[in-house]
Amino acid sequence: MANLNNGNQGHAKNRFKKGSSGNPGGRRRALDEEREAKRLARSNTLKAVKRLVALIDDKNPRVAIAASTAVLDRSWGKPCQSEPDEGPQEHAFRSLPLAEQLARLNAACVATEAELAASVAAGPKLLQAVEE
Repeated sequence: MANLNNGNQGHAKNRFKKGSSGNPGGRRRALDEEREAKRLARSNTLKAVKRLVALIDDKNPRVAIAASTAVLDRSWGKPCQSEPDEGPQEHAFRSLPLAEQLARLNAACVATEAELAASVAAGPKLLQAVEE
């Protein structure tokens, strides 16, 4: 592997002179083209979201899943991936008979589906409000 520090052995005391900045020019300012590209992209957000929503009903399952994932990620945020926490409630749940676990999970899914249905029903109203 090449030594990129030109003889400097990587010690922090040798990196910069005392009292001087390692980045004297500061952060690079965005170019006009970059600002314009971002403005243009943001001005087409509603159009892009409408297209994604339309693609949810695509006949190709890959397209439909990709569109659904994009809409959910942008509206609700990406799902968290955390390690399961084996607290007292989780231990108590796991100790229940399988039939009881399934019944409780089914009840939770029905409640979640009702919340999701209410959110989906509110979606067109929200889009209409944004357009007005």
